[in-house]
Amino acid sequence: MGNIGKFELTDGDFYAISLAIDTARHFLKHPNISPLQVIGLGNALYALERLPLATPGAYTKFGLEFHTGTQKPEAQYISFTVAEDYFEIIQGCHQNDESAGGDSFTESGWLFDFGGERIETCDLYELEEAIEGYLELGAKITVDDKSDIEYEEDASDIGDESGEFIITYEQDVSDRWPGQKRSPSELDPLKVIVSRQEVERKDIMPTLTVLSKLTASSQIARANMEKVDIGFAGYEQDDREPFVIPEVRDYVHLLDKHFPYWLFFLSKNCPGLQCLMSCFIQPHQTDTTKAMHPPKQLQEQLTRWFSAMNQISEFAGLNDDEIDELTERSLIYFTKGR
Repeated sequence: MGNIGKFELTDGDFYAISLAIDTARHFLKHPNISPLQVIGLGNALYALERLPLATPGAYTKFGLEFHTGTQKPEAQYISFTVAEDYFEIIQGCHQNDESAGGDSFTESGWLFDFGGERIETCDLYELEEAIEGYLELGAKITVDDKSDIEYEEDASDIGDESGEFIITYEQDVSDRWPGQKRSPSELDPLKVIVSRQEVERKDIMPTLTVLSKLTASSQIARANMEKVDIGFAGYEQDDREPFVIPEVRDYVHLLDKHFPYWLFFLSKNCPGLQCLMSCFIQPHQTDTTKAMHPPKQLQEQLTRWFSAMNQISEFAGLNDDEIDELTERSLIYFTKGR
């Protein structure tokens, strides 16, 4: 990852970073968060959790806007910025008065950077309460991500708070990301494992954090095209298939709202895609044979998945022929099975 600097942090800085991490995680659980915002928040979390180490290529600004007033409409906003050379919290407002024009106010409430500049003026406790209050009132979440991060993280560093790994690598990570020794076509599937505890808690954040790293750059996305599988652990003593278990189905529906790029990333030679697809079919209509014909209720879901596939394909730099081939493989999968 090149030369990595290190920030000199105070106790207050660590609290500010913790607030930023908690806010990003809260945003990830919001029902209206978009897939692209998930990607940006994933990059932000990666950079925030590495502090005090800097993350070359990091730049994500995320926060919220809340509009108030009728006679003199006012927008209040709070934002966090994590970049390779600084961290900042900003508060501000914009008042739109038709007779006098607009009036804006912006204040940097917390800042530390490599140049030695430091600001510690905002009350972090009050800020935390304000964020919770704005979200309850329907504030709009904003994410501006311009990160170009080269991930070099060992799989052993990735896990949930209980220490359970949610992702395992079939080979060294250095062989998977840009600069890999093997071509993308030679990579073994990257297995994402969701624990039963996460399913029962409906805690999608650990899995989302990992999945978002696949979209950290166009090179990483392309290298992992159709090279990922997903599965569920903790149901070995359950005779039912995972996709007929209500808790698993609910978890998949929630996860899919935030990350719909399955047709691009999931392998057509592994069972994960079939499991996810079956979660959107009524249990009595699921067919575990390889000759699968999507029922009517799946058509809308497939339309969404293909739209997301096209979006991430363009991001990864696929040309029209490559997108057509990926589409054809997906269609064959859904009509003939893997």
